[in-house]
Amino acid sequence: MQPRTAIFARAIFARAIFVRAFFVRALLVILLTFFVSRAEPAFIVLQSVLIFSLYRVHRRHKNHQKLSINLVTVVNDKRRVFNSALRQHLQAPGNALMDERAIREGILNTLDAVMPATPAIILVKNNDRWDVSSHYPKADRILTNSIDTIEKELINIISSEQEHHVRLADRNGDKYWIFLLHTEKNHHTLLVVSPGKKYQQSLQWQQITDISTHARTLFQANQQTRFWKLQASLDSLTGLLNRRAFINEASEVLHRPNPKQPQSCLIFMDIDDFKQINDRFGHPAGDKVLSDLARRMQKELRQQDLIARYGGEEFVVLLPHTDAVKGVLVAERLRKSALLYNEGPVPLSISLGIAATGPQTDTVDKLLKEADDALYQAKHSGKNRVCRAPSCADLRLGA
Repeated sequence: MQPRTAIFARAIFARAIFVRAFFVRALLVILLTFFVSRAEPAFIVLQSVLIFSLYRVHRRHKNHQKLSINLVTVVNDKRRVFNSALRQHLQAPGNALMDERAIREGILNTLDAVMPATPAIILVKNNDRWDVSSHYPKADRILTNSIDTIEKELINIISSEQEHHVRLADRNGDKYWIFLLHTEKNHHTLLVVSPGKKYQQSLQWQQITDISTHARTLFQANQQTRFWKLQASLDSLTGLLNRRAFINEASEVLHRPNPKQPQSCLIFMDIDDFKQINDRFGHPAGDKVLSDLARRMQKELRQQDLIARYGGEEFVVLLPHTDAVKGVLVAERLRKSALLYNEGPVPLSISLGIAATGPQTDTVDKLLKEADDALYQAKHSGKNRVCRAPSCADLRLGA
């Protein structure tokens, strides 16, 4: 924030006419000395010298100051009504989940359409990194070079989690307005606009406020849609993907080819004798085993791997861009991890079947069928083992 002296001086000398008035006053003082007593002209001269000194101090301070900031908290309980010029650009996306980059680009496009030649910048803070995007390279460069100077003030705005109107001015007198659009854990989005002098300030402020208010609504709606979509795709007990979500996401993954490693693997697994745990110790004990085992398996997998509770005590894992040899190693690692689980009422083991993509297994349904058949074989071969489907007949795996 600006020092009080700078704010006072800036208020007095907001326009250059005050500087010119000083020289006119000095001339008048000289003339008055010939017609009035010496006391009054001396006082006027002293007053003028002090005012001019304050102006010089203010200019010297401003030349060394990259940016100055004034913050005004917006308090507006009135319902915002968009005018016809804005309505065609502020279209609600419905309940469809939007990519955040698309929302940011839409905001910049709207500002370009409604107020052309008005530089606008989207400022995003991800953890400790600031990302700047704009259709105006010069404004982008100025703000990027000034982030270190205004970072503290920007963090204060973000921390307040309220809509703000921030007046920011650089040493050249260029002004900027900043609006907080969205904030969540370690991810925050702000809109920066340079109003210039082309439009009336009040009209321009109204239009930008309309756009920023709509943008805040878009971000909030998108966050809620993302939350409910996530909830609908998760198993309520284990927090893993449910069957429907797994099939949808696995299908998308398999349709994204990787020339370096075209093969992927799918593992079907089942807890051995799980019904006895429920019958002897009750369903709460069985639920604990399921949730604990889910967490253990997640720790054995990569971030890009998909894992889901397929139903009951069955789990399924997709290993994208993983050949049969590595897939079998992962399956064995999961099996051994289950054996180490000692928090349940009885020792635990799992049986697993694994299939790999190929000419005859190029869809999720075919992979699930082959892996399920291999799992059935593992169950009837003594349990606590990994069985391979015909699609995993890699020579390196042996018999």
